[in-house]
Amino acid sequence: MHIETRNLSHIYAKGTAMENKALIDVNVTIERGTWAAIVGSTGSGKSTFIQHLNGLLKPTSGQVLINGKDINAKGVPLVEVRRTVGLVFQYPEHQIFETTVYNEVAYGPRNLGFKDAEVTEAVRTALEKVGLDYGDFKDRSPLELSGGEKRKVAIASVLAMRPQIMVLDEATAGLDPCGRERLLREIARLKKDLGLTIVWVTHNLNEVLTYADKVIVFHKGRLALQGKPMEVFSQVELCEKVKLGVPQLLELEYKLKARGLNPPNRFTTLEEAKKAIANLLRGENR
Repeated sequence: MHIETRNLSHIYAKGTAMENKALIDVNVTIERGTWAAIVGSTGSGKSTFIQHLNGLLKPTSGQVLINGKDINAKGVPLVEVRRTVGLVFQYPEHQIFETTVYNEVAYGPRNLGFKDAEVTEAVRTALEKVGLDYGDFKDRSPLELSGGEKRKVAIASVLAMRPQIMVLDEATAGLDPCGRERLLREIARLKKDLGLTIVWVTHNLNEVLTYADKVIVFHKGRLALQGKPMEVFSQVELCEKVKLGVPQLLELEYKLKARGLNPPNRFTTLEEAKKAIANLLRGENR
């Protein structure tokens, strides 16, 4: 599933004293099966951008294409767009409103016209894919769940509609580090098993370095940078200019090199960094 935006612009309250140019001529391409991280400072246009991908927002000008098809063109059913592109909001528990986990996950398939047996199978499969046992969770109230479990239910409610693209707007916000890591590993597994394209808004640059295939950087409504994580973050001055900075793991690498310590390989996870530093220290002590 291929995503492309062409000169995408969005203006809030156009023609009024409150006019805000949230997106300005954004041209982005995301290939099928890619994990694309959307980053940038607060107010840079990240959330506005992703809300165009499933038709929640309409462009002021420009196009959004999924597999070459303009999703806002006349005659394109919005329900098909939202079946193809699933969106999980910043605080997924805010989008949970049903009284049981089953009904929450079933809501989307029912609205897409699935038959009863298909709905049940979709719910069962979606819950199991996010690591929640169908029998244990289907009759529970979402209000009884932990923060991490609520996030999984929100993701399952999107998976039940069998999307090809999953858009996550800060879906790990508010979770503790262990909860974040568990959820991101789950998403990585889903991406691999289902061939999903992931579009992920985040502020955590270390996680971007670990999980993303591509980074798309926004600054003041414009596309500032895009490319592979190491390509983007190696442009330190430009990253700082657009108020992004670089991942702490890379900062650590740069500081080691400034002290004359050269790790043999770049590290993208904390464990890799620990091993590299331990090896360097052992080398110094010999």
